[in-house]
Amino acid sequence: MNEKNKILKIALDVPLDKFFDYLNNESNISIGQYVKVPFGKRTLIGVVCGFAKSSIVPVDKLKQIISVEKEVICDENLLELLTFSSSYYHHPIGQAILSIVPSRIKNEKNSPLKKEMIYKATKKLTQDWIKTNITKRQKTKIKLLSALLIQPLIQSKLKTIASNASQVILELESLGLCIAEEYIPKNNHHKDEIPPLNVEQKKVLEKLSRKDTFIPWLLHGVTGSGKTEIYLNLIKKYIEKKGNQILVLVPEINLTPQLENRFRMRFPNKKVVILHSNINESQRLKNWRLAKSGEAQIILGTRLAIFTPIKNLRFIIIDEEHDASFKQQEGFKYHARDVAMVRARNQNIPILMGKATPP
Repeated sequence: MNEKNKILKIALDVPLDKFFDYLNNESNISIGQYVKVPFGKRTLIGVVCGFAKSSIVPVDKLKQIISVEKEVICDENLLELLTFSSSYYHHPIGQAILSIVPSRIKNEKNSPLKKEMIYKATKKLTQDWIKTNITKRQKTKIKLLSALLIQPLIQSKLKTIASNASQVILELESLGLCIAEEYIPKNNHHKDEIPPLNVEQKKVLEKLSRKDTFIPWLLHGVTGSGKTEIYLNLIKKYIEKKGNQILVLVPEINLTPQLENRFRMRFPNKKVVILHSNINESQRLKNWRLAKSGEAQIILGTRLAIFTPIKNLRFIIIDEEHDASFKQQEGFKYHARDVAMVRARNQNIPILMGKATPP
């Protein structure tokens, strides 16, 4: 092990504005990985934020980490943003960092999430095979096999066939009668009708498209003036390049479904995820991971989404940037618009802020 990586600087969810030193008993640990550590009589989840050769605590007094999880919570760009936000808004660094992590990921029983599977019949499965190999007493198998011959079966729907169907389907899979694949729901939204841009919209879009490096733009237009259409055209420009991701922040949860539908209709072949407090923890963790891995091209969320780890963020859009809802008033207090500005500057990407009220 490299001597400089001997001691880990770890952020913990405690009300103390500092990192905690632990001995590194693993050879491959990255910045941003989360670990389990002893803390008094408790075991806490922490995030690796740095390495050190020495500590103000004698080495023989330092405790070792308990385990290392493979998942990286945040990269160095996001860690830099959180460190700045913690200092600027005077909030303990560990609590700031751990506040961005979906609560489900901290619960060992619930993590990692299992993927939804869909089971499809193989060529081996025929009516003749069922008649030859399955007895009349094997009712669940008969139901499952007969259903598979008609259409693929989604894992979460198996219980509607029989209470033990989830176990029986695994047996059928081992016999080569069906195969399991990850279930990806089809996008049932109709393709959006694209209205032609007016002269003013074209001028604005041309200006916004000039630079791909950091520049803050303020777009003022009264309600109904076509700001959303500018957002959509701008998003199209950026996500045409494979791997690019866009973050769109909205002030209120009730605005999210409206924009989500517009995005899904306009970009039916792109992955759109939402992040706000009204979705359940399982879905939030799934969407959070899709953004982190780069699989989601468009991330739509409320203020907390500004701290989402996004693999290849290329543009930030803030709708109704003047709205007071972008201020977090409890716990880790911050202003999402201001944090977004810092994130855009740090990552050298453009940011567009839209508003309907006069500047």
